Amino acid sequence: MNKKNTERIRVLLENLKEAENNKPFAIVVLEYDSNEFFDKNYSISKWFQKLSNSKSATSGLTNREWFKNIDSGFYKYSVTTDTTQIVLTFSSVNPILELDLNVRINKIGPKPKELTIGIQDWELYNQYFTTLFDIKTGTETFGKLKTMDYYEVEILQELIEPDWDF
Repeated sequence: MNKKNTERIRVLLENLKEAENNKPFAIVVLEYDSNEFFDKNYSISKWFQKLSNSKSATSGLTNREWFKNIDSGFYKYSVTTDTTQIVLTFSSVNPILELDLNVRINKIGPKPKELTIGIQDWELYNQYFTTLFDIKTGTETFGKLKTMDYYEVEILQELIEPDWDF
């Protein structure tokens, strides 16, 4: 996340705090089994693209039409070998119906192991966003690893974690 995006997110979060109940906002916390998630989705950004831009319809509106109601938002994620967690936050022009959002998320698959939707939920907001910028993590590659193709990385992975099944 670059500095420009960090500032935009900070502004959005501050605006949500100041607006209190003037503008509808939602926080959605999704937890998936990582293997299942990545079997159905190439990446988290492709998952979000399916959610926000698909022609799948619920309540007479496609996801694409429904997301035109979204004023601004962002998602953050964490991925381990077991679990993929996505926290999606957005403000909306019109009221957000929890059931409608739930159905849209479950339709694109896979179904999350856990799904929490908070509409105007300040406890959830404080739980996930008071420390959003306190921890910075990242992984960068360098040298030959930066220019390797997928096959070479796969071979390197096998050397690091050999399959000892006999």
